[in-house]
Amino acid sequence: MKRLAPLIFLALLACGPLAPRERGPRENSPPAETPRRPGGGENSGGGRIGPAPTYPGVRTIGAPIAGTITIGAIADCQYADQPDNGQRLYRRAPQKLKEAVAELNAARPAFTVHLGDFTDTGWESFDVVAPIYASLAAPAHHVLGNHEFSVPDARKPQVPARLGIPQRYRDFAQNGWRFVLLDGNDVSLHAHAAGSAAQADARAFRDRVAPGAGDSGGALGLVQLTWLDVVLAEADAAGEFAVVMCHFPVLPAGGVTLWNAAEVVSVLRAHPSVKLYLAGHDHAGSYVEAHGIHFLTLQGMLDTTDNAWATLTLAPQEIAVDGRGRVPDRKLALR
Repeated sequence: MKRLAPLIFLALLACGPLAPRERGPRENSPPAETPRRPGGGENSGGGRIGPAPTYPGVRTIGAPIAGTITIGAIADCQYADQPDNGQRLYRRAPQKLKEAVAELNAARPAFTVHLGDFTDTGWESFDVVAPIYASLAAPAHHVLGNHEFSVPDARKPQVPARLGIPQRYRDFAQNGWRFVLLDGNDVSLHAHAAGSAAQADARAFRDRVAPGAGDSGGALGLVQLTWLDVVLAEADAAGEFAVVMCHFPVLPAGGVTLWNAAEVVSVLRAHPSVKLYLAGHDHAGSYVEAHGIHFLTLQGMLDTTDNAWATLTLAPQEIAVDGRGRVPDRKLALR
């Protein structure tokens, strides 16, 4: 099994260049050019959206080195200058984000991550909430959601750079923890231009693996799945504990999960380093433990007159979730 990760890595190189690796959170991510996706193609996962490789066994983990670190997490701010729609309180989002940023700056986490759907629609929406989030004192990360791509087709390739995202999926290590940020829009209908080959491929993939799923979901392409396996194998070998973040949940099973959630779970469960999968998208939130991994979906900031965000203190024996507003507190024991 020790030989598997290098072989996968070599196979991945044959598919195309890997996303550059971050080794620590960036204080201020520079405005990036539109990231080149591994394997080429129009903003896609190389067009390789076939079945995931098989992961036959659990990897051996090195001597654990994880320390204690606190991070901030927000899901689905989802601002737009438009009237409320039921529970979706679009114009209240900036004030709630300001309140969260002020409290996070007082709490001083190592970094904060927004778990996708930072805006609801419109390119101009970024101009309102991006400066608020940028006022965080600690590094501020983004995971791409589906709604950020509710912009004109010509703007879709510019979305990652507008959010200061250096690569659409990436990882970094800090204090013995590996943080892996995925792109659940890798294979999707919304992140590609209407009528493009990438959109047509995504539709065919969706209809094959998740028939009946809606148009707002997505999947990880084969290149990204293989990259994820390589990164987690490195974390196993280093004795790191891993937190995997994506806009879309994978468990509990349901209509709002990644289209290829089962393949993603098969990768995660093969790696003893994985302790937490953190997601947004399902505004009601959810939690389940499976395969020794905690699958936590944060409640959306959009759908509340109060607020919704959390700090998570990651320690070798336990993850403590300190929720704000409608996000509940939790104590998640690690195995």
